[in-house]
Order: sequence, then structure tokens, then C-alpha cells
Amino acid sequence: MLAAYAAEAAANQNKFWQMTDKLYDTQQTWEASNDPVNEFFVKYAKDLNLDINKFKADMNSDSVKKRVDEDVQQGNLMGLDSTPTFFSERSKG
Repeated sequence: MLAAYAAEAAANQNKFWQMTDKLYDTQQTWEASNDPVNEFFVKYAKDLNLDINKFKADMNSDSVKKRVDEDVQQGNLMGLDSTPTFFSERSKG
């Protein structure tokens, strides 16, 4: 969930995809951390030239948490159980 909050916080500064790419590319580095926000995510935000105070505030904001919760609920309704998830068209035989 913290990674999702980081991506949404970055989205508030128009850097959603850049943060998402960084989170996926470095997942093996931060996933075992007890404090990935302060150990890694803030550094990633700095690398993306984000306003760090805004990034931290947004990560903890109700609006970011609500967006993530809504996305999780919508994914659950569609039967998704992992991210990323890919869809493909199947031909009708």
C-alpha cells in the first residue's frame, strides 16, 4: 500500500508514471525494508525533483488513501489479484 501511496503522491505533481517505473524497477531493493518511505521513496521523490514536503504530506493524506482504496476495491470487483495485471483479447472460436 505504501508504494501505491507514493505513486499517487507523485501523481499530484504530475510524476505518476515516473514514480511507478522507479518503484517497479527497484522493488527488490525496498520490499523487505521496515521503512521504505524514509529509506527509499523519499529519495526517489528527490530524484524526480518533487517537492518533498508536499510528497510526504500527500502520502499521508486522506485523498491519496481514498484514491488507492477505491482502486483496490475496483480491482477486487474485477477479480484482479496482482499488479501489474495485463489483459488480452481472446478470439471467439
